[in-house]
Amino acid sequence: MKSFKLTALVLLTCLVSATAVAQGEGLDLLRQMESKFANVKSVAGSFSQSRKDPTFKTESTIPASFQILKPSYFRAVYQAEQGQKPSVQLISDRMYYQYVPEFNQVNTYQFKGDSNVRDLNYLLLGFGAKADEVNKVYKVSSLENGYGVLLIPRNPAEASFKSIAMEVDKQSLYPARFTMRQPDNTDLTVRLNTGSLEINPSLSPSDFRPNFPGAKQVPLD
Repeated sequence: MKSFKLTALVLLTCLVSATAVAQGEGLDLLRQMESKFANVKSVAGSFSQSRKDPTFKTESTIPASFQILKPSYFRAVYQAEQGQKPSVQLISDRMYYQYVPEFNQVNTYQFKGDSNVRDLNYLLLGFGAKADEVNKVYKVSSLENGYGVLLIPRNPAEASFKSIAMEVDKQSLYPARFTMRQPDNTDLTVRLNTGSLEINPSLSPSDFRPNFPGAKQVPLD
């Protein structure tokens, strides 16, 4: 019995140590990215977004373009489907907007505090977000498979996903892929087209004004 307890204690100690190392490595990588992109004020480019359903084993992909103005402006325009207008996700002036052309409505959400997980859009995380600020909102660790970080919301009630796995290119430190695990275990994956990236294009807050004429606004909780 004594031997069993010692073995269990050793295993527990190893597990705690491995977890601490993973957390340290994850934060260290975020700090490297923060330093690398300290002079980056704006980014534009394109990505593809895929949704994989493990139940029905189906996958759908849609291309999109995006613009970022640090620290908190973001726009993604998703390609139109079946004659619809392009859908849009927008962060501007402490507000989140999701334009849904199928219903001609805009879902809105007002950020309530600096620690809210919705304040830190996944793409903003990849271009030099302050590591210490990210650590306040997410539990940070390194990826078990691949080079990057795993982010788990500290307050799950403020997030619409279980986790974000951000894979990073070792050479450039650019984020290459984000995989968001949804509550139903569906994976939403965003693959950046790194060749399309424009660093420090001329952008201003006025470029991120919401403009959805005729659309009904629906506040989100």
